[in-house]
Amino acid sequence: MAHRRVYLIRHARTAGNEKGRYTGCRTDEELSASGVRETISRKAEYGALPGEEREKLRFYASPLKRAMQTAQILFDDPEITPVPDLREIDFGAFEGKDHAQLSGNPLYRQWIDSNGTLPFPGGEDRNSFVKRSLQGFYAVLGDLSADETAVIICHGGTLMAVMSELTGREYFDFMAGNLEGYRLDLEMGREGILDFSYSRFGDRDPA
Repeated sequence: MAHRRVYLIRHARTAGNEKGRYTGCRTDEELSASGVRETISRKAEYGALPGEEREKLRFYASPLKRAMQTAQILFDDPEITPVPDLREIDFGAFEGKDHAQLSGNPLYRQWIDSNGTLPFPGGEDRNSFVKRSLQGFYAVLGDLSADETAVIICHGGTLMAVMSELTGREYFDFMAGNLEGYRLDLEMGREGILDFSYSRFGDRDPA
C-alpha cells in the first residue's frame, strides 16, 4: 500500500458569496476585498500546515480565478497546477441569482423540493458533477509521488462532491465555509483507494 495525504480547501470569499448568489463555473470572479484580507490574515496558519514539509507540498487548483487567487495569496505564489475537472458546478439558469430572485421560479421550487438532486435548468446534474469532480481528484492522486502531499484549492460544491462520494454519506453533509475544508489520509493500492480517514480543517468561529 502507498500513503497519500490531500488537503481540500474551499477558496476565499467573493462578491457572489457575500451576496448569497449561486456562483458556479460560469462566473469567473476574483476574490472580494474582504476575501483578500481574510486570506492574507490566515497566511501564517495555512503557510505552515501542521507536520508538513513545504518542499513536499504540491499545489493544485480549479482554474477559476477565485481558486487560483486564493492559492497564490495563501501560499505565497507557489507553482500551481490547474485542474479543469475541479471547477464548480454549472448552475445553469440559476447562475448569478440569489434565493430571493429565484423564489417565484417554479423550476427553482422543484429543485429545492428534490433536495438539490434535479439537474439545474440548462446546467449540470449532480451525478455528472460528482463524476467530474472525482476525475479531477484522482488525476491529482495519480500525479503525486510517494512522499508528496497535495493541497487542492477548489469550491464548496467540489468538496461536497468528492467527500460524499468517498464516504457514501449525504452530499450536503460536507458543506464548508470559505477557507475551510478537509484533510484526507488515504491508503492506495492497485485498485485505487483501499482505506482513508479525514478531519475538518480550517474551521473558524463566526465573527
